[in-house]
Amino acid sequence: MFAVLRLFALLFAVLTLLYLIMSFMLRQIALKEARDAWEKLDTRIDWETYLERQMKVHNRSMKRKLIVGVYILPTALVAALVYFVNFA
Repeated sequence: MFAVLRLFALLFAVLTLLYLIMSFMLRQIALKEARDAWEKLDTRIDWETYLERQMKVHNRSMKRKLIVGVYILPTALVAALVYFVNFA
């Protein structure tokens, strides 16, 4: 029982590190794409306002996907593997 708890603690630590790295990288990509899109616009909207709007949209769309993809799916997969190896 303690081995499984240690496994999930280690898994959580690794997944948290992965989540932070992916979040940072995706934010940098979104910033670059927003900068490129803003430079192509012919309107006189300032950069800070445009960036704030784009980051709100980005955060809403990516946060849920990252949590599901980084935390939920691997944890469920490991839990299923542990169950089938021990009880099936």
